[in-house]
Amino acid sequence: AGGKVDFFEVQIIVEDILEEVRNGETLRLLREDIDYPARYVACKGINFARVVARVIFQDAQLRVASMEIIAAALFLDIVMIKIQSSGLVEPERVHGKMSRAYESHCFIGAELLRVSFPQMPLLAEAALSHHENIDGSGFPSGFKGEEISPVIRFLAVCERYIARCMSASRDKPLNTKGALTSVLMDSEDGKLDKVYARFLLAVSFYPSGTAVELSDGSLGVVLA
Repeated sequence: AGGKVDFFEVQIIVEDILEEVRNGETLRLLREDIDYPARYVACKGINFARVVARVIFQDAQLRVASMEIIAAALFLDIVMIKIQSSGLVEPERVHGKMSRAYESHCFIGAELLRVSFPQMPLLAEAALSHHENIDGSGFPSGFKGEEISPVIRFLAVCERYIARCMSASRDKPLNTKGALTSVLMDSEDGKLDKVYARFLLAVSFYPSGTAVELSDGSLGVVLA
């Protein structure tokens, strides 16, 4: 909206998410239809932050900056609110590459966060680089290897997991097991960081709210 943002309000949300982890609460993933972009992006940000908060403590260096890293997860895709709903899940591809409109959300988001939170450069860096891959196949800059910082590698893994969990429409079950499997495969193929990808094994195959088919053929929803 272009208004002033007080980081204290963001800090309250991050503290609430960290409190969930301290209390051992089950991971709950929120859903919204892509026809409501602002709510969809908000749900993705909270889901992303919840996953980050549950796996970040496996790394001592990341743990030190947990507040800023979780905040970065909340805001990573903020500019996607302005992209047409179809682009939220399946961005248009031109000759096998991401469309310029989709790639632009990295640059625009980074600039917006740089202006809004000048004292927290990680938020802008994360918005700019979270689609980069270790093998150089990502976008928008095609960075590879050590050109991508450890924090961004970590966030890229978690973002890829949440994006794939939410790729189905709201009336279909979350594909949490498929999302985890594909992220682990991407790490084996050299696209994502192997160590950080394995952090996700601390997250259940079927988080709370996931629809499942039981061995006797009956259907259920995971409550806890």
